[in-house]
Amino acid sequence: MRRHGWDFPVGWDRDGVLANLYGVAVCPHITYARWPGRVHGTNLGTVTRRELDDRISGAVLASRRAGWKAPQ
Repeated sequence: MRRHGWDFPVGWDRDGVLANLYGVAVCPHITYARWPGRVHGTNLGTVTRRELDDRISGAVLASRRAGWKAPQ
């Protein structure tokens, strides 16, 4: 995260407790959220940098359409 300069929230399930709780069987498992806390999409397994950028941009666009405004 730091190396790439990303500033979006990321959870790291070090001991697998959350994976067991939510029934996640594939790692990495990325869930994209949009405002106001709705799931926008999910990727299972590895993704390319381009795909990750596109999915995040899509979540931001959907958030803006739903009324979210970036902090100033």
